[in-house]
Amino acid sequence: MPYQTFLPYCYKNIICLLLAGMPTYQTWAQTSWQQPFEDCGINGSITIYDYNRQVWMTSDMADSQVGTLPASTFKILNTLIVLETGAIADDHEIIPWISDYDTTKYGHRPSIYKDMDLEEAFYKSAGWAYRELAKKVGDERYLEILTEIGYGNGDLSIDDPDFWNYGAFQVTPTNQVQTMMDIFEEKLPFSPEAYSTLKRLMITEEGEGYVIRAKT
Repeated sequence: MPYQTFLPYCYKNIICLLLAGMPTYQTWAQTSWQQPFEDCGINGSITIYDYNRQVWMTSDMADSQVGTLPASTFKILNTLIVLETGAIADDHEIIPWISDYDTTKYGHRPSIYKDMDLEEAFYKSAGWAYRELAKKVGDERYLEILTEIGYGNGDLSIDDPDFWNYGAFQVTPTNQVQTMMDIFEEKLPFSPEAYSTLKRLMITEEGEGYVIRAKT
């Protein structure tokens, strides 16, 4: 079986889904994994699920159940949502740049403030583009989908379409990894076409016997 990896990163958590053979389910903490955070003087944790051995691993059991904003990792699920709801036809449809946009919101990154298609928006992590698509989906539809698939705490109360970067919406590392697993297995209510597009956009490296899919 090819070795495939999803590597989504949160602001304070590093979470991985290792897709590589063996069955049995157990969970344990790897306290030595905390050293990189301590060396940098920051708080955080690492949560990994070894898909083939069916083993959860974390550097901090308690922290793996604490929610945070998913930030850019939400572009993984959001890509499926905007494709499935028809907010955008495919990854080549152009998302028009809104020239009066507050560019300070997503940093001084001149290369992202222009017309671009979904493929480029995903690759460059253009927050404004996904925010514009989110307006088309709407909070009500988002809440329906997120509730159905069991992703996040359901709090979309912020008065901003970008609820994944701002506000009270939260996802735990364990919830995030489980959702990545469901996406890998295509268990969620999205079309084969949407899955195919997402998995292609996520490829960051390929080699003999393995594929790495990621979003930072």
